[in-house]
This record gives sequence, C-alpha cells and structure tokens, in this order.
Amino acid sequence: GNVPTGLLRLFRLFRVFRVLKLGTRMKKLEVVAAAVGDSLDMFVMLVFLLFLALVLFSTLVYFCEKDVWQSEDAVDALGGDPFASIPRSFWWCMVTLMTVGYGDSYPATIEGKLVASITMIASVLIMALPISVIGANFTQRWLVYRDDAAAKAREETMKPKFLELVDRLTSHNFVLDEVLGATEDMEVLIETEAGALREIFEEALDMEHAGDLGERHKRKALLQQFDERFDKLCDLKRELDEVLAYAELLSSRRFTANLEACVNKNRRLDNAMDAAEITIDEVDGLVRKVNLTYEQAELTKKVSLSSSKGSPSLSRESTFN
Repeated sequence: GNVPTGLLRLFRLFRVFRVLKLGTRMKKLEVVAAAVGDSLDMFVMLVFLLFLALVLFSTLVYFCEKDVWQSEDAVDALGGDPFASIPRSFWWCMVTLMTVGYGDSYPATIEGKLVASITMIASVLIMALPISVIGANFTQRWLVYRDDAAAKAREETMKPKFLELVDRLTSHNFVLDEVLGATEDMEVLIETEAGALREIFEEALDMEHAGDLGERHKRKALLQQFDERFDKLCDLKRELDEVLAYAELLSSRRFTANLEACVNKNRRLDNAMDAAEITIDEVDGLVRKVNLTYEQAELTKKVSLSSSKGSPSLSRESTFN
C-alpha cells in the first residue's frame, strides 16, 4: 500500500520490451544488426562530423543572430531567445543538420540565413557519404542472407524429394532381388522337372514293347506320372514367363541408362569438389604468401626510412667532430 502508483506504472511499462523477443525469431533483424555492426566505423565518423558541424554552425549562427531575436507572442517569450548562447543554438543546428526543420526557431538576419543555407548543404554532404557506405554494407549482408535463404529453401525442397527417391530406389532394389530370386528358383525347378520328365519318358519308352502285365501297369503309371509332371512343368513355365515379363519391365534400358548417368555425374561432382578444395587451398596459400611478402616489403620500407632519417644526424656529428 506504500508503493507509489507511478512506480507500478513504470514496472508495467517494461512489458513493452517483450516485443524485443520477436527479434530472435526474425532473421531479417539479424541482417540489419550485422550491417550496423559492419558500419560502426562509419557511425563513429558520422557522429564526429556531425559534432564538428554542430559546433561550427552553432557558433556562426550565434554571432549572426546575437541580440536580434524578438518574441512574437507569449509562448516565444516564455521559451526565450533560441540563439542566446552557443549551446542554445545547438537545437536549431541539430534540427537543420538532420533535415527535420521544425520551424520553432529560425534566423532573421541575412547573415544568419546564409549560415542556415550553408548548414543545409553541409548536412546533405555529411549525411550522404557515410550513409551510402552503411547502405552498401546492408546490401552486401542482404545479398548473403538472400542467397543463404534461397539455398536453404532449395535444400528443404530437394531433401524430401531426394529421400523419396532413395526410398523408391530401395523398394525397386528389393523388388529386383525378389524377382531375381524367384526367377532363379523357377529355373532350378524347371530344370529339375525337365530332367525328371526326361528320365520318366526314357523309362516309358524302354517298356513300350513289354509283354508282362506288371510292366504294362508300371508303364501306365509312369505315363500318368509323366502327364502330371508335364502339366506342372507347363504351369512353372507360365509362371516363369510372367516373372520374366515383370523383370523386363523392371530392367528397362532407359531407366538403367539414366541411373548410370546419375552415378557418373555424381562421381564427376565428387571429383570436381575435391579439385575445388585443392584449388581453394592453393589460393589460400598464395594469399598468405602475398600478404607475407607485402608485410616484409613494408618492414623493409620502414627500416630504410628510419636509416635515411638517421644518416643526416650522423653526418652533422661528423662535421662537428
């Protein structure tokens, strides 16, 4: 109950800073922050130039408008002379340098208006040069961000398709294994059945002229077994034909040609990446050598300058001696 209401309102005001949490989720704000970080030296130079211009033009307008101001109404009289001192002229000068132009204070003399015109022109020159560099830094950062975003978008778009392609190739490989295994098993069965039929047929041919009743019954049983196994062989042949037709669809030359082309391009891409890494290493080594050579040249230049500056003193000492 003893806490002032103004202090409570101040604490409630801190809720506004929750908006800053959105900055961590917005990558574009990070681009702006990075551009500002790259342009800190330009900001320092801008502030320095503005400070010089502020002091210079405030001083000039103070001497031009000294003891000239007259109040037009009670509000102006309450505010006082805006050019009564150099620090009080800072407000008019800052408003003019920032191209705001409130109009609450303005020079009345011809000399003051001339100073105001020069201040306006100088403000354009002072603001334009550093801001152009800051804008260039922001453009570079923005281009990098856009390229990274485009690469990430391509990766996000291509990755599901690539995974889907891998899954389909895995399924295709599994089906190929199954078809290959079924084809080989059927070929073995057909060869086995064909060999058994050949043996039964030959045995039946040997008993064709047999006169014994038992051998005739045996030959009849062999022929019946031959018919059953022959029907089974025909069924196996039909199944093998179906499997071979399905295998022909799976082993499309166009598909295998495209797959081989993809494999070859992937190998070429790996070789190109390895060659690019080697080239980058060579370029980095060359850059290091150039920088080292440049540093040695600068050091040699400094040593030669210092020796040239020291030689006249030695000559004068020798003259005095």
